[in-house]
Amino acid sequence: MKVNKLALAIGIAFTTLAAAPSYALLISTSVKASTSVSINGTTNADSISSSTYALSESGLNTESPVRANASASAYGKDTGESGLKSYGSPFLDRSFLSTNLDLSSNASVLHTATITNDTGTGQNIDFSFLILSGELGLGYSDTYSDGSTLIQSGYSADIRVNGTSLWDSSASLTAVNDWWNGQSLTTNGTTLGALSGDGVTYQWGSYAGVLNLGYLAAGASLTLEYQLNTYVNQYLADAGYAHTPEARFDDPFGFGSTPIFDASNFVTTSSGAPSTVPEPANTLLLGAGLAALAFRRRKARKTAV
Repeated sequence: MKVNKLALAIGIAFTTLAAAPSYALLISTSVKASTSVSINGTTNADSISSSTYALSESGLNTESPVRANASASAYGKDTGESGLKSYGSPFLDRSFLSTNLDLSSNASVLHTATITNDTGTGQNIDFSFLILSGELGLGYSDTYSDGSTLIQSGYSADIRVNGTSLWDSSASLTAVNDWWNGQSLTTNGTTLGALSGDGVTYQWGSYAGVLNLGYLAAGASLTLEYQLNTYVNQYLADAGYAHTPEARFDDPFGFGSTPIFDASNFVTTSSGAPSTVPEPANTLLLGAGLAALAFRRRKARKTAV
């Protein structure tokens, strides 16, 4: 039996290529950290954007006529690791009870990933995520009963695809009028934790979830965002000594030893008809077949001559 060695070699090489097409998600990331604090109209703010690591910190201290400090910090990494803290600590001497205090502190981290389906087939994508622990607290207060008193700490978390929210969670812990008896908790979206400490603390542990990011056509891209925020607000008109509300995330979207954008956190399932654009391996195989056919025809003509 005669064997066309050239045709056999071409067939083996390109059959191997065709049998092992490249299926992958291409991911590029960026992170933005922002903070701002304000005391009685004086504001300090900061915002940092990076493709790898962003850290933002803001702080204010006042001595007269109101002694107070406010701070906010936020950081994020391209792996998805994050940490946020908002804090406020006023001290109103009783001789200044007629002096109002208006304080706020805000921290935010925004992670953005552009994900491209680098295959010849449409894919459905599932995304695994893990939120670690955090806490809201109202601190200690010696407030009097006053209708204008407000002490508040809160957080929000949101995961979006192409601007549409797929998952969210938020909570605010608030004391109005009477710190001792006026606390209230408001939650929205996924509930992560529960009250403790006589209603002046809200805590949560780890939360693991899976989101379907939807269908992504061959060669198409989507934008995945998750944004985290912490904040405290205080307005004191008739107040006593110290109030120290705090809101924090402890690496809320960290994935332990597996970064958020690791391929293992994205599970793809082929869906829909293959792309009309030939894959490189199929294109090469077609070209090889045509080349082999042309070679055989030339050889046949020479033989006939």
